[in-house]
Amino acid sequence: RNICSLGFICQNILLYFLPILKNDEMFYLIDRPWLRHLSWQSSMAYILWDCIEIFEKRGYYEIAVDMLETILYGHLTKNAEKSKMSERKVVNGFMQVLLSRRVRGKAYDRLVLDKKHIIQKSKEKSRKKTKTK
Repeated sequence: RNICSLGFICQNILLYFLPILKNDEMFYLIDRPWLRHLSWQSSMAYILWDCIEIFEKRGYYEIAVDMLETILYGHLTKNAEKSKMSERKVVNGFMQVLLSRRVRGKAYDRLVLDKKHIIQKSKEKSRKKTKTK
C-alpha cells in the first residue's frame, strides 16, 4: 500500500512539474543522459515503474496505463489536447532520458498489454450486460 501511495504522489508531482520545468534543465539532462540517475525526475519515474507491476497484478490496468503514460510521454493521453504540441515534444524527449532503454522498451510492451486487457475487460462487461437483459 505504501509504495502505491508513493507512486500516486510521484505521478502527480511529475504531471504538475513537467509542464513548468525550465527548458535548460531538460536540455541539460538530455545532453547528459548518463547522469539521469542523479535527477529527482528519474527517481520518481523509477518509483512509478515499480508500482506498475503491483497495479497490474491486482487488475487495476487503467491506473497502470496512466502511470505508464506518465513515465513514457510526460502526460496522460486523455489530457494531451490541453497542452501545446511544441511543449510536448520537449517534454517527450526529456521523458525518454529518464528511464534506461531496456526499461523504456518494457514499459511500451506493458502499455500495449495493459490497454489490451482494458479492452478485453470492457468487452466482457458488455457481454455480461447483454446476457442479463
